[in-house]
Amino acid sequence: MHFLDLLIALAAGALIGILVGRRASLDRLRCQELEAELARVRDGATRYREDVAEHFTKTSELVKGLTLQYRSVYDHLAEGARTLCPERVIELSQGDSASAFLGSGGEAADEEAGAEVRGEIAPTPPTAH
Repeated sequence: MHFLDLLIALAAGALIGILVGRRASLDRLRCQELEAELARVRDGATRYREDVAEHFTKTSELVKGLTLQYRSVYDHLAEGARTLCPERVIELSQGDSASAFLGSGGEAADEEAGAEVRGEIAPTPPTAH
């Protein structure tokens, strides 16, 4: 009987060892899966940050180009105003508001500007030659 108890204890120990070993193996496998998933998520987050940075860099470049184009249009209009209507331009420099286009006529110029906004054709005041 002594031998039978020893055999049962040995079988129980082997069974427990197999179960513990299998459990450890499953835990190790699960750990490797989680590490691989973490690496994928980190790579995705890094790519996303790079995409966001690239997007805003491109947006900045486009807005800068648009600003330069607006400035070019403004300069073209200002030069046209200086050339075509020199008697009506008081002082025109970059950054001046629309009031720089108004002549010294004051109310007449304001009335004409209002007529243009309404789509009417305002009479042109005579100029001294």
